[in-house]
Amino acid sequence: MRLLNVEISEVEKLTLFAITCFMCDEKFYVTTASTVEEAVDKAAAVGWHGYETIDEVCSTACPKCIANAKQDEAERLV
Repeated sequence: MRLLNVEISEVEKLTLFAITCFMCDEKFYVTTASTVEEAVDKAAAVGWHGYETIDEVCSTACPKCIANAKQDEAERLV
């Protein structure tokens, strides 16, 4: 058997955006966006945001960490 290079027409270039939660290092991957702005919009649509509380600012957080921050802030305000 003789090995050949993969056909060039079979190679597909993909754009992948990875967004990392600052709090827990979880990653969210966006493959269906062509710009950073589109990737940010898609992340926001599934709950990824930055947030600001009374004593903390986080530039990028996953939905789980945002929920934890909301709960912590509510407990501090009681």
